[in-house]
Amino acid sequence: MWSEVHLGPNIDGKQISISSPPLHKRWVPHGHGPTICLLFTHLNEFISRYEKHPLRERFFHFSSESIARLKVKANEESSTHKISSFQALSALVWRSIIRVNHLPHSQLTKCVLAINNRPRLDPPLPQSYFGNAINVTITTTAVGELLEHNLGSANKFPGKVSAFPGCEGGGSVELEICFLSDTMRALESDEEFMAAVSFSV
Repeated sequence: MWSEVHLGPNIDGKQISISSPPLHKRWVPHGHGPTICLLFTHLNEFISRYEKHPLRERFFHFSSESIARLKVKANEESSTHKISSFQALSALVWRSIIRVNHLPHSQLTKCVLAINNRPRLDPPLPQSYFGNAINVTITTTAVGELLEHNLGSANKFPGKVSAFPGCEGGGSVELEICFLSDTMRALESDEEFMAAVSFSV
């Protein structure tokens, strides 16, 4: 169906018919009508309007040398050699974000990693594949547990980041991070985080 939808009109301007149109009629339990009565008299009783807060968006660049140092540090702290560059960087970002938000040590925090499955399938999907082909990994830990341990410990929990290959190549990485202004200022002042950043825009 999606491939037919995206073909659009053909060359002579006629619309292309869809062989199997999507069904928009929603299922309801037997014996109940399609109308659902809510126990409210006004929208304000159950809907709160979203308050838009000013966000700051910034790219942080981590050179290949900086990432190599992070990887060595994380592996040395855990007496292992199995921690990857990306795990070390994810651990740094997660710990820094938690620290600058001043969350209670007993509060649970989640780190989410979205994984592109296109190249990982057998046979792999082309990069142009239309549709979702991702896995999501979620790890939960207490804020205190995350902050009281070092990078080598935090690498066990994958983090969700917008990561791109760095402009200089060679294993460098660009991280796109979006925060409320106060939190971004705190992150920019976080010594451990900024010590690993090569430059930011």
